[in-house]
Amino acid sequence: NNGKTNCLLPPCFICASPKKVANMSAGRKLLICVDSSDASETMFKWAIEKEIRTDDFVSILYCGHDPDLHLMKGLKLHMPADKWAEVIKKFNVEEEALLNKFALLLDAARVSHEKSLRRGDPRDVILEVADSKHADIIIMGTRGQSAVKRALVGSVSRHVLHNSKVPVLIYRGPK
Repeated sequence: NNGKTNCLLPPCFICASPKKVANMSAGRKLLICVDSSDASETMFKWAIEKEIRTDDFVSILYCGHDPDLHLMKGLKLHMPADKWAEVIKKFNVEEEALLNKFALLLDAARVSHEKSLRRGDPRDVILEVADSKHADIIIMGTRGQSAVKRALVGSVSRHVLHNSKVPVLIYRGPK
């Protein structure tokens, strides 16, 4: 469903299985996928205001990535092991701070939650986590890539939408 014809949600969403979304009962398990973009924060705040209920349980997922070793080798950037450990530690601290920022928003809304930091291809990680957490719904944003970039790189949200076993809400913020 492209969200333009029979979707039950506002036009800022693309949804899969909209009837299932509308019929969900209380106490849902939501998987909300975040990143460091402003759009992700906007999506998260919108979800708290419009979609998340106090009896829901939210899993906040950030799909992190380690700095690209192959790129560094290709650029002939050699780094001593201790410096490399510092870089990895900095990534971990920043990623944990990002998850904590979103967790604080849920604390303020009095919503039970957990945080997950996973490594790997976000397209696969999101689907694996949704399955392992028995999520009732996945909520995520889209970056609004150009058609060329989507064709070359692919769209995480599109992949999740077409391969998820559960409904997917994709927030496409105001232009």
